[in-house]
Amino acid sequence: MLHEEDLILMNCIMNQIKVNWPSVIEMQLEKAKRLMDYRIPYVVLISNFIQYFKVPDEGELIELVK
Repeated sequence: MLHEEDLILMNCIMNQIKVNWPSVIEMQLEKAKRLMDYRIPYVVLISNFIQYFKVPDEGELIELVK
């Protein structure tokens, strides 16, 4: 199911609007932890976008999740 947030992010991607992706991912993860029925975040998809658009990620923190 597509949500309004998804449409906003797709619009940003298609119109080459800069997005603070680490912040977007962090917000998604926080919502997923807080809300039991919140959908699973699109971390893999967003990671692929970051790689494809060559978004610089130097200095970003990495946290492995098991």
